[in-house]
Amino acid sequence: MNPRRVSTLVLALFALLALLAATPSGAERLAALDIGSGSVKLKVADLDPATGRIQRLVLKAERKLDLEQDLARSRDDRLGQAAMDQGLAAVAGLKALAVQSGAERFLAAGTSAFRRARNGQLFAERISKDTGIRVLVISQKQEALLGLAAAARATGLAARDLAVWDIGAGSMQIVCPGPDGPVFFFGHTASVSFKDLVTARIKGLDPEKIESPNPLDQEQLKRAADLARALAAGQTPEALKTALSGPGLTVVGIGGVHWYSLRLQTGVSGAYTRADAHRALMARAGMTDRDIDNPFAATEVTNLALVLGFMRALGIDSVLPLDLNMADGLLASPGLWEESDQAASTKSRPGT
Repeated sequence: MNPRRVSTLVLALFALLALLAATPSGAERLAALDIGSGSVKLKVADLDPATGRIQRLVLKAERKLDLEQDLARSRDDRLGQAAMDQGLAAVAGLKALAVQSGAERFLAAGTSAFRRARNGQLFAERISKDTGIRVLVISQKQEALLGLAAAARATGLAARDLAVWDIGAGSMQIVCPGPDGPVFFFGHTASVSFKDLVTARIKGLDPEKIESPNPLDQEQLKRAADLARALAAGQTPEALKTALSGPGLTVVGIGGVHWYSLRLQTGVSGAYTRADAHRALMARAGMTDRDIDNPFAATEVTNLALVLGFMRALGIDSVLPLDLNMADGLLASPGLWEESDQAASTKSRPGT
């Protein structure tokens, strides 16, 4: 082929790629991060400033963190230096990806580990200082409401028709409509903490020394699901159980436990049922972390038991997992970006 023609084709290809990556006219390219206790998630999207609606998702990426595991081992309720360095490097790496994709504005949400660690707010401030990304340390109520906003936008359903169940590494939130407004549940039984409970109570091992309870035999799996059911029965208010029994309610599961762990292990396309979770749990009997073979192997089996137990206790027949997290919640909340911009502007003024 003629060299000049080859050169023309190459230039045309690069022009096409640039066009695909370009921000639509009038849109803003935003980068939102969910800095959770077990991973940090990034989503870059184009937002129509006139309507506040997402026009398209440009990029998503994730990096594993060990904040919850580190905090669980802490003697003074502080995050250790190694865990914070890991988190900072993950955020910086994801920001670099976002910048390459053309992101113009950045905002992050810090969740359970930031709330619970005595140095959580200082860690958030360090991330903000070193990366230039403001980190909002959000409460469990804010986390639940951001999840609800993201789910309502993703499904097109009204909030009155949605219950949103979010399970992370260090906390659990459920919000659903009630007769007098939203009904909330804020729990600390979550992916890593429940895994440690199973390690201690069912395996009889020290979770500070043993990272994974696997393998678990069928009898131990049944006991793990019963443990989760008992915890749910004792922790959740009766008002929540009543609200969840409402007709026509869609229970949406968000966060990595529902979207990755339960969805992939059940192998179900769409909503999974209690029977699906039970079948998947029993299929994991006797499996080691090596058998499971993924970075989150230590919590995979106990995630199934945790969700199954809560579904039984709360009378939840099925859960629709969606690929949503606090990054989506931030993208669904234009007011938070405006508040963040105002705060940054005030802080940058001389004398403030």
